[in-house]
Order: sequence, then structure tokens, then C-alpha cells
Amino acid sequence: MKTRDILNTVTRTLPDWHVYNDHQFGRITAYNPQAGCEVVVGLPDTDTNTIRIVRT
Repeated sequence: MKTRDILNTVTRTLPDWHVYNDHQFGRITAYNPQAGCEVVVGLPDTDTNTIRIVRT
């Protein structure tokens, strides 16, 4: 899956969240300040091929 596809999937799945591509760390981050949660998706071409959900 390409970065663009992952970004589109995260944006569709979490429509009211702020989603951005963090090129420096090779991940896509979505956060919702009202929910107090952050979802981090590692990109396939990096060493961090994981999905993390963090309470903020």
C-alpha cells in the first residue's frame, strides 16, 4: 500500500480528525483533541510498520 493510499484510508476512516503525513518520522498521524486520542500509522517503507493508538 502506498503512502497516498494509507493517507486516504485514514482520512476516510476518521473523517472528523486532523490527519497529516509526518515525512520526518515516516508515519501518518491522526488526532482528535476532543476525543483525546491520537492514531499513528507507520508507513510501509520505514521500520515502523505499526499502528499505535495513544491517549493524549
